[in-house]
Amino acid sequence: MMTMITHLPLRSKKPDYRDDASLGRRSGAAGCTPSVPRGPISMPITTSLAITVGKTAGLLSRRLGFGGGTNLPGTLARRLDPQVLRVLVAALPQGALLVSGTNGKTTTSRMLAAILAESGERVLHNRAGANLITGLTATAIGGVSWLGRTRASIGLFETDEAALPQALAETHPRLVLVHNLFRDQLDRYGEVTRWRRPGTPRCVRCRLNL
Repeated sequence: MMTMITHLPLRSKKPDYRDDASLGRRSGAAGCTPSVPRGPISMPITTSLAITVGKTAGLLSRRLGFGGGTNLPGTLARRLDPQVLRVLVAALPQGALLVSGTNGKTTTSRMLAAILAESGERVLHNRAGANLITGLTATAIGGVSWLGRTRASIGLFETDEAALPQALAETHPRLVLVHNLFRDQLDRYGEVTRWRRPGTPRCVRCRLNL
């Protein structure tokens, strides 16, 4: 069984994507923002620098055989600009989708990616499986040009359960799919009932399938 969690509807006025406090006040729920109009946005110089450093790190990592460059670009970019993921996802015309849960994230997200591609969407997808917030950031950086121009029309992110609250806050997803949650890696997560802990946006309705 799968739970579908939908975010709030689009709104007409284009916000400042870097100002979560004002977004939270306007939506009426602290730490929770509605989906926003998407498309080209002005890019801060810190974001441009973060993209350049992230893309360079990924290129060198692959060329030198240090790894696939699926996390390092995101780690370095976020040190330069912690808001880089927000800015890049906000530029996606169709917004983002998140897939989370204990099991089945990769299979489900790959099926959804195929469906979206067949329907004509250009999908930004963390297919390599780097599903922490640094991996999502690295995927977003890999999906833009060196000048920060997005190549995708929609984002699809497989997201680790522990990273989901932060991913919700930074991507403002159009739709979230959550698989069953089981007692798994208790040293990381604790009991599954802690999933809806303080900090999870209140506008997101959660139903745990235990």
